[in-house]
Amino acid sequence: MVGLAHLRQVRLLVLGLGFFAAFVAITARLWTIQVDQHARYLSCARQQDAITVPLEEVPRGLILDRHFTPLAGNFTEYRVVVIPGLLQDRYAAARNIGRILRVPASDVTRYLDTPGLLPFPITKKQASEIIRASWAGITAAPVALRYDNRPLAVHVVGHLGRIDSSAELARLRASTDKPYHAGDLVGKAGIEKYYEARLKGSAPRRMALAYTDATGKLLAGQKVTLAKTPDKNRQNVVLTLDAGIQRAAEEIMDRHKIKGAIVVQEVNSGDILAMASRPAYHPRQMEEYLEASDGAFTNRAITLYFPGSLFKIVVAAAALEEGIVAENELFFCSGHQDRLVHCWLPEGHGVITFARAFAESCNPVFARIAIRLGADCLVTYARRLGLENQAVTGLPRPPDPRQSLDAIKEPYNLVNAAIGHWPVFSTPVQLCSLVATVARGGIYRQPRLVKCFTEEGTIVEEVPPAPPRRVLSPRTARKLQHLMALVTAKGQGREAQVPGWGTAGKTGTAETAQGERLAWFAGYAPTEHPRLAISVLVEGGASGSRSAAPVFRELTERILGSQ
Repeated sequence: MVGLAHLRQVRLLVLGLGFFAAFVAITARLWTIQVDQHARYLSCARQQDAITVPLEEVPRGLILDRHFTPLAGNFTEYRVVVIPGLLQDRYAAARNIGRILRVPASDVTRYLDTPGLLPFPITKKQASEIIRASWAGITAAPVALRYDNRPLAVHVVGHLGRIDSSAELARLRASTDKPYHAGDLVGKAGIEKYYEARLKGSAPRRMALAYTDATGKLLAGQKVTLAKTPDKNRQNVVLTLDAGIQRAAEEIMDRHKIKGAIVVQEVNSGDILAMASRPAYHPRQMEEYLEASDGAFTNRAITLYFPGSLFKIVVAAAALEEGIVAENELFFCSGHQDRLVHCWLPEGHGVITFARAFAESCNPVFARIAIRLGADCLVTYARRLGLENQAVTGLPRPPDPRQSLDAIKEPYNLVNAAIGHWPVFSTPVQLCSLVATVARGGIYRQPRLVKCFTEEGTIVEEVPPAPPRRVLSPRTARKLQHLMALVTAKGQGREAQVPGWGTAGKTGTAETAQGERLAWFAGYAPTEHPRLAISVLVEGGASGSRSAAPVFRELTERILGSQ
């Protein structure tokens, strides 16, 4: 009997311990759910009944300049946030909002049917007044817009547009595993298009939230709140552009009403610091430009033009490198060459040295030198100096097939090519790189536009510059530097001289098939330890010396004066 009683006690003890262990486990689990993970489970429960309003115009990575200044994606504008289901009286709400914004209540009412942002920009003061009012279903918040009211470098940055065809939708879906749907906003031009797969995000980083019960009413004690959400599905694109230099170039073009392009390169690296094109467009007002016929969507900085006398830099480089001409060699200019090539000075320059002919941009002299060189030699040097390479590192785009230096070899084209007319074409970027090559002592660097890609403040991939290559001997480069300095000191480019710094460059004037003049200047500064290379194109200008050289001077003074 004693043994049986003892066994019963053991069983009771084990059973009690089991109940106690179960109690401890249940208590621990309840503690975890109700205390440790309270926020997580509350968030999950709320998400099921959350009304959200994105506070980002489009979920997308930023486009930044070399100093991480935003060019697209981070421009703030205050807006009114409305969640209609929480409004106690929509007409009263319209009157209250209209009173603060100073717009008719009827203009507000039409936007009170669905959760979203009112399309009226408001001041920070107006936003504060709306927030203080604490109206149910209404608040104000800063909204991240894609583009500024005064956007920079629109031809580089590009713009967004809706997916408008099944073919485009299929192409985008095939290019990345990110989701796309008909009607989504995607890159249509520029960096926005080229790096669509990197820039596209999955969700807005900021949003307004309201939590409701099963009937859609605001939960007790809750109001419209602002929340941040991480989005590691997007990358930022960091360009080589300098927003300050880009702004200076655009302001000068706008002030002088210039149609054309300006390109600025950093001499040492080959990085593009500015790429300005006019006329331009506003990426937030696309519908106003769709019917425009002035080429507002054309990036003139990477468009082919006749380079005019800027091509004489190539002729001079080839002649000096091959040793077929000396700087002090004498020529005679009668005003024309075999009646095919005419000098800008009708009576001619008379006896003139090669150096002076370069400074004065004498066509007959350069026609004779080109004949000495021969087409094959001239084509070799033009190609070596990058005038058939339209590539820009970080800017993937197909080359324009019109640029074919081999056309110089065809009958009767050599003399024309020597003075920068048919069949020679160049872009402002190429001509900027040409003078940069001279400035850095005969070393060519392919221009670069994109530096790297970042994610959450960390560089995830760098875009290395193309390797430099020597294309001219140091001796020839020094001679060219001397010739280009003569242009601004005593020749046709005197209007490009910047006192105290020293400049060197070359003027150019060409004419299109439609009879429009192209005024050019390309040069670098300072002459000692060059830092900047700049090309200027003025469509419809009088001449390179009168229209483009002064623009070069003004921009150079502004940049160097601020450094």
